[in-house]
Amino acid sequence: MMGKLRLRDITPEEKQRFAICAHEAGHAITATALGDTVGTVALTPDHPTNLGQCTLAAEQFPGVNAARIAFAGPYAEAYWRHGGPPTSNTLRRVLTASGREDDKIVRESGDPRPADVPRLIANCWGSISGLARQLFINGTATQSDVDRALWLPEDEPEARAFALASIRSGRVPGSFKVTPALL
Repeated sequence: MMGKLRLRDITPEEKQRFAICAHEAGHAITATALGDTVGTVALTPDHPTNLGQCTLAAEQFPGVNAARIAFAGPYAEAYWRHGGPPTSNTLRRVLTASGREDDKIVRESGDPRPADVPRLIANCWGSISGLARQLFINGTATQSDVDRALWLPEDEPEARAFALASIRSGRVPGSFKVTPALL
């Protein structure tokens, strides 16, 4: 399983597992891009309904990004299943899959499809698929793993904030370099 992650080489069970990894990576990458802090990202194959989970350690503005983060998981999964921006049918199937809380959170927010999420997922697809690959192999990921996937500067809070603002404004992670100012 470790060396073969090309779509044509993996089994149907591995495809389903990778779809869940993309889903959870979508939550984690979006949460981080919006300024929240991820606690853990994990596959939970023994859970009866939720095959994965992404928990937040801290929210910058509690509840404000909940619908966007919730929508990002199914959208990222649908993006992977469709091989790019998903059709409405693919997205609807993923959103309404049994045992998912994401659809409920999005519907209750009053914003049925947060408009900025599809662009964020598309621009961050390299980061999402990289984090999904790590999750597929290891079963878990941390905020540090998410930061590496997003190419965020280490130990420089101002540079990190600038990089996240650049990602939110449409820049692709890893396509630019942030150099901290010298004081």
